[in-house]
Amino acid sequence: MVKTPENEPFSPGLDKVIEILQKRLKKVDPNKSIVDLFESRSSLEMLCLMSGGHARNLLLLMKEALKYTTSLPITDKTLQRSISELRKTYKDTIYANEWKDLANVHYSKEIVNDQLHRGLLFNRCILEYRYLESEGGSKVWYDIHPLIKGITTFQDAYNQLYPDS
Repeated sequence: MVKTPENEPFSPGLDKVIEILQKRLKKVDPNKSIVDLFESRSSLEMLCLMSGGHARNLLLLMKEALKYTTSLPITDKTLQRSISELRKTYKDTIYANEWKDLANVHYSKEIVNDQLHRGLLFNRCILEYRYLESEGGSKVWYDIHPLIKGITTFQDAYNQLYPDS
């Protein structure tokens, strides 16, 4: 979990995701810090936030960023390009009738147990998050993948359903 249900960055989760990248980098260059590969720490955190905390998406975003980089550090412009490329992949997997359902999940942080929502979970368009509450109980919530939030079709569906949000 790299964000809270209130859409605020979750530092412990961000730190863990950065740790994943650092461990991968250590295999190539044990003396290099992952932060040094980016123009700024905020750029690294943006990459982590855009992954949704999902390790596969994290590595895909990193791979895309490196693919478009001719020299280090990875610039904000290059990072935006990699985000746009992966965002397009998500846009291409979503059917026209699913945008409003995604808007509802983003608003409510809940899903319906049906084939449509299970399919969106399977495609990682919806992510499931779990955390322990202070009383010791487990809390489960859902949200759309962060890359989807930047798609105009999603924003239009969300604003149509929740104009005052």
